[in-house]
Amino acid sequence: MEYGDMLEQIQQGRKFKRSGWNGRDQYVFIMPAHVLQQAVSEHLQSTDEVVDQIWIKTSGGKLGPYTASTCDTLAKDWGFFSTQEELDAPKPFFTNSQKSA
Repeated sequence: MEYGDMLEQIQQGRKFKRSGWNGRDQYVFIMPAHVLQQAVSEHLQSTDEVVDQIWIKTSGGKLGPYTASTCDTLAKDWGFFSTQEELDAPKPFFTNSQKSA
């Protein structure tokens, strides 16, 4: 799958990985705005609107914002990331009613 295809589908709450990545449990996903809004409001005492972001879970188990490299954007080895638990009982990360406009 190409990067553009992944970008379209990640907005549905799916997780994605690249077969070219070294980390077996590494994947990217959408961090919905509503999840971040409370933290931003409390930490910055701000009412600024937060937008959905692409985040990454690293092979070391850390989470953070993801910025695609040139290699990532040109790669054709993007695929779905699923744990066995997700395969057994798939649940979207967020529902369409929770997505920001």
